Amino acid sequence: MEAVARASHMEMRVDYDVPLKLRDGVVTYIDVYRPKKDGRYPVLLTRTPYDKTAAYGYPQPLKGVLNGYVVAVQDVRGRYKSEGEYDPIFQEVADGYDSVEWCASQSWSNGRVGMHGGSYVGLTQWLAAISDPPHLRAIAPILAPASSYDEWVSRGGALQLQFVEHWLVGHSKEMESRNPWPEGKQGSKPFDIDEMYDSTYRFLPVKDLPIPWSRYLKEWTSHPDRDEYWARVDLARFYQKVSTPAFIVGGWYDFFLQGSLDSFAGLRSKGKTKKSRSPALIVGPWNHSLPSEFSFGEKAEWSGMGMEGLILKWFDYWLKDVDNGVSRDPPVRIFVMGDEVWRYENEWPLSRQRLTKFFIHSGGDANSSRGYGTLSRSPPEEEEADRFVYDPLNPVPTLSEDMVARSTYPSEGPHDQSRAESRTDVLVYSTAPLEKDIEVTGRVAMKLFASTSAADTDFTAKLVDVRPSGFAQLIADGIIRARYRNSRARPVLSTPGVVNEYTVDLWSTSNVFKVGHRIRVDISSSNFPKFDRNLNSGKPVVEESEPLVALQRVLHDAKHPSHLILPVIPRL
Repeated sequence: MEAVARASHMEMRVDYDVPLKLRDGVVTYIDVYRPKKDGRYPVLLTRTPYDKTAAYGYPQPLKGVLNGYVVAVQDVRGRYKSEGEYDPIFQEVADGYDSVEWCASQSWSNGRVGMHGGSYVGLTQWLAAISDPPHLRAIAPILAPASSYDEWVSRGGALQLQFVEHWLVGHSKEMESRNPWPEGKQGSKPFDIDEMYDSTYRFLPVKDLPIPWSRYLKEWTSHPDRDEYWARVDLARFYQKVSTPAFIVGGWYDFFLQGSLDSFAGLRSKGKTKKSRSPALIVGPWNHSLPSEFSFGEKAEWSGMGMEGLILKWFDYWLKDVDNGVSRDPPVRIFVMGDEVWRYENEWPLSRQRLTKFFIHSGGDANSSRGYGTLSRSPPEEEEADRFVYDPLNPVPTLSEDMVARSTYPSEGPHDQSRAESRTDVLVYSTAPLEKDIEVTGRVAMKLFASTSAADTDFTAKLVDVRPSGFAQLIADGIIRARYRNSRARPVLSTPGVVNEYTVDLWSTSNVFKVGHRIRVDISSSNFPKFDRNLNSGKPVVEESEPLVALQRVLHDAKHPSHLILPVIPRL
């Protein structure tokens, strides 16, 4: 079907539901937006599971056409108009290759194809890129995971419960007409998505969550370790095969942040791209639900910084050979929170960072913000360990603007942690008020010496910026499942009472802790429902249904110097 639209004194031709046959004969459908004037143009392809009529791309189709591109938007295999069985993530390597090459072969194409879009639509770009289609000339993945194992499904070995459930249920809401309910759960009326979230976060065992499309959850959680199942779609394994220039957009509060940073660094060091200044990286103070500027001012606004124009500039350089400065621009642009400024860099991570240890201290009384835990650069001597009780039936809540984001994505962001810090099962360690600004830009980690009474448990850490007002702003957080303390591929259970060393990866940030503020780290064993609860039995966590209480001990003495590692940037 063809339609013609008029906009900004220019005619745009739209070909709806154009069939695109994949290598195995499955037919997918694609909407093609193109200039009315016949000719061959560079193509911007979006491959989406979220309905091609919604056009999840940057730029939007009209803007792309007005700038001299054909914009092609495809329903991926098994979604909306497209035929076939949907196999999230894993289908997108071969299908992405075929779709790129199809676009390059059309009469309206000049053979140069770019890909754009965010989240899963960004993931489809990475997965196409690892197959290295010869006509894929540039991509622009926005807030997109680069590792399905370490970002999409799990983190530190724990299931990203809130995200995974939101994604599966939200996916299914868009697909009610295809009866996404698990067998035996069909009802005569449409399901209530808010009721679904409220009733299932605490459901046990997790693998049997009564949610639509639970078969994907069962499949993913049947591979809790980093095994070959996940390796086939892990970008890090394929850096050396990727020759496609990438414009990477990340957010300090996005739950796919580290993939944005790691993919930039990995492609810079190992990728096949020959030209300079590729890939490029922009990281702002955003979460996954753009726009989300919080309190960072107009400079941080997605629209105010002209992101769509920056992406078009990228494609103009790589697909049109426009000498517009892309080859001369610094490749990295980061928003430095605290100072609330954008800054250009020539690398990531920054070579001038100084990995600085901040040791935790107490007299065994660091429980809650009312306790006496401190944080300093002085190593500990002989100090009594801190103890707390982790009860899976009373987990530390994930704090956000509305506590539970309900029918939107989970609300990551710089939210006040005071409520969680009032609990006695949270250990709180703070510096004295700072006498000078301290910039932390890079990857943050917590080295923890701890024991547990359980065969398996979790330890969590949060980096917090405490303002003079008492507002405890979340900067970064992380989790480690005890069985994965040595390896994500080869789990080993704990011996109750034995002290082990844990590394909690808090991912990365860029924040200036200002004069008068305090640097704080919170230690606990849960952050729910962001991460699933470890029931402490030592059985496969998603199969557990009987919770056990664990007694946790965190050591900080000369032999066990638990400490926070901050990438401090020298400041004049």
